[in-house]
Amino acid sequence: MALRPIAHALPHVAEQAFSRKYVLLGRIVTQWPEIVGAEFAGRAVPAAIRRHRAGKEGKDQKMRVCLEIGATSADAARLVYQQDLLLERMNRIFGERLVDSIKFVHLPANSSVCPPPRYRKPLTENQKKALSVMLEGIEDEGIRAALETLGSAVLRENNQPPGR
Repeated sequence: MALRPIAHALPHVAEQAFSRKYVLLGRIVTQWPEIVGAEFAGRAVPAAIRRHRAGKEGKDQKMRVCLEIGATSADAARLVYQQDLLLERMNRIFGERLVDSIKFVHLPANSSVCPPPRYRKPLTENQKKALSVMLEGIEDEGIRAALETLGSAVLRENNQPPGR
């Protein structure tokens, strides 16, 4: 009995593990802010992709894809009026009609789709002075402002005085 390399079995296993359904959901998640817009991107979430056969038995039967979106009742009520717009945006982004319908599933109002922002301590006066000393020689205001923002973020993250 000859042993075959694992590379021969990998495509078959990967095809079963990552079917088109999950690839589609991944594409929707990565493009989510463009699909629902900035207002709802943090308050609604693509929850699932459901496939079902529609039509009469036989060759007239077609595979239909339904996107389930998790949202609070208030957000779902507003988004239901934008269903056609959401489907149109998905068609434009993906270049083909991948999703046929949208269904809304309820999320409790007290649940948060996005984690709350972390509180960051403000810079100390010593850190502010040290940062301004580091940036003294930079004449371009745009670059200086960008470096100051970056430096502030790094100092907050490390919570160490500059120079260490």
